[in-house]
Amino acid sequence: MTRLLRIGALCALAFGTMQSSAMPLGYRLSRQARAAVRQVAEIAAPVISPANGATFSGDSCTVTITCATEGATIYYSTNGRTPRCTEANRYTGPFTITDTATVIAVAVLEDQEEYAEATISKVDVPQLTLAGVLDAANLSSVTTGGDAEWEPVESADAKVGGSCAQSGAVGMEQSSHLEATVQGKGTLTFWWKVSCEPDPRGRHSYDNLSYSVDGADVAWIDGETGWAQRSVTFDTSGAHTIRWTYATDDWEEPGYSDCGWVDGVVWNPDEGGDVDPIPEISTDSEVASALAGSADEARLKAHISSVAQYNQFRAWVDSKGLDHKAVKDSPRAWFSHAIGANGLVEKTFKNDDVTIRSLGTTSAGALSFEVDIKDVALGAAATAENLATVFGIQGAASLKDGAFSSKKVNVMLGVSQNGRLAVTVTPKQESSVFFIRVRMYPDADAADDEEIAHDMVQL
Repeated sequence: MTRLLRIGALCALAFGTMQSSAMPLGYRLSRQARAAVRQVAEIAAPVISPANGATFSGDSCTVTITCATEGATIYYSTNGRTPRCTEANRYTGPFTITDTATVIAVAVLEDQEEYAEATISKVDVPQLTLAGVLDAANLSSVTTGGDAEWEPVESADAKVGGSCAQSGAVGMEQSSHLEATVQGKGTLTFWWKVSCEPDPRGRHSYDNLSYSVDGADVAWIDGETGWAQRSVTFDTSGAHTIRWTYATDDWEEPGYSDCGWVDGVVWNPDEGGDVDPIPEISTDSEVASALAGSADEARLKAHISSVAQYNQFRAWVDSKGLDHKAVKDSPRAWFSHAIGANGLVEKTFKNDDVTIRSLGTTSAGALSFEVDIKDVALGAAATAENLATVFGIQGAASLKDGAFSSKKVNVMLGVSQNGRLAVTVTPKQESSVFFIRVRMYPDADAADDEEIAHDMVQL
């Protein structure tokens, strides 16, 4: 802003002086007068740092405001509104903001004002993960272990992007490993390097970084190396594991970083190659699609709706060494899992394949017995909840049609040590005669009332 009144007064004073000295009216202002005019005619705009459009991450950002005009007072706000020139809004030094803010500053000197504005935005920086820094989105899993875990690190020396995986800080005769799993046939490439004590004989018997494939050692590097690329080809189906291990000996040599790095992992599955029929998943929303296409799809989806239930099913498949495709194609996948069988149950059942044995009573007066399934053993991991979907325990006081009902008994299910169904039953009604019936449903739920085999006992 230009203060015309003040300039005018100064000019009048100057001209008055010139007139008293008999100087012409058109005489120019002196150098000192011109400097005074410039000084009072302008006030510098405040400068906000960081500048408009800047971003920050983390918990807070420090903001400073300066003004080049000596004697100017600065007022500011952080809410995008023009600040009032009050003591509460006066700038006295750097301040911090913890979220996105629009800072407005005004520099004031007598009746002059100049404004500045800056919006400073807080941005969320994604947390680094091992899977993320390896740059391979289609790895089945990434894990780490040993005496110290590998870590995702930001590095200007990373081969791909600005981050990579770095082995953990280990002591003498310790190791740190990083492991990735892929499915099916294909080629995996990666970059690696190391900084450690070299073995002068080239035997890599001192500190070293190595990698193995499906448990078999493949290669080692040591010394101070640059980034080098390696590749691994898998010609067979199923899961494959590659492990990188940084290991130390019993001597500590100074001058090295004592760690290894891996970056730029790329997994290229073969065109038309294997796709895991029972893939690993991480969220409930993936369950339905993972089970889609199963021969036993309806029954599996009826009882598997969460990722925890799906992982229990998948763990049973892998613990029994079952082929994933065979499980996907089996119409008895749920039944086999529900009873914890050692494999897929393909048997064609007959009515007398279910037999009630070892009838007795408990100390509480309840009826206890075991149910034997011919040629099929139940697994100890079978849960009562799952067993209830494939076995129906019913009670009745007579053999009349429609007399049997599961609502007439309280039932507890389990698995005996000899692989039979263990049952504890308490009738809900007193009767001089009471019948118990056990029904098995290998191909439909108990509620569907389409059992394949059953047995009955009279109490």
